[in-house]
Formats: sequence, C-alpha cells, structure tokens
Amino acid sequence: MLSYDFQHSDVTAGDHYYRLRQTDFDGQESVSEIIHVYVTATISATELYPNPVKDQLQLRFISSLSGDATLTITAINGQEIANSTVSSLEGINTYNLNTASLTPGIYFLRINGNASSNTLRFVVQE
Repeated sequence: MLSYDFQHSDVTAGDHYYRLRQTDFDGQESVSEIIHVYVTATISATELYPNPVKDQLQLRFISSLSGDATLTITAINGQEIANSTVSSLEGINTYNLNTASLTPGIYFLRINGNASSNTLRFVVQE
C-alpha cells in the first residue's frame, strides 16, 4: 500500500473542501468522498510589556495565519488615540509601539485580525 501526503499552504480562514482522485497502476480511477474542513483564524497569547510603560511598549502575539492586523489605542474615556495596520505572520509576532506622546493614564490596545479580536489594558506613567 502506498501513502499520500498533502499540505495546503497559504490557507485562508473559512470552509475548505477536499477530495482525492486516485489512478491505479492498471489505469483505473476512483474518487474519494469530499472532506469538509473549517479553518479558524485566531490571534492568541497576547502580551504587552513593560506595563506600566514610559516610552516604548512591546506587543507580542501568536497568529494562526498570515494577514493584516489592525492595532487601535483607545483612552479610558473611549477616545481613539491611534490606529495602524501591521502585517502579521503565522506564528509569533512582535511590534514596538511608541507611547512617548501619550499622557500618563490608562489605555486599551485592541488587536483585530484573522477574524479575531483581543483587547489589552496598559498604563502610561510619567
């Protein structure tokens, strides 16, 4: 018996359908049943440090897929302070955020990407 292996690279989140067409040594063909796979994209294991911060905040997260992520900093009163888009890769991602222009106080960083969202709290100190 021979084995078969296939890895779908650059897969996107959502529904995917697969089936195999097999050709035997004698030329006869057979087709497998269709297999449904749902791929969920996530951003997880988010970290912000140092917290409290003065000038530079480091964001670290794990993404299940490559793609764009939107970073939004919001003040405690709900006012949006900054918004940027970064490219995330599958695996561990690290970004430095300049917080020197923020006044001391409590802020939230929202990460939207790959069909998921995370919000983290951080404090800017003098």
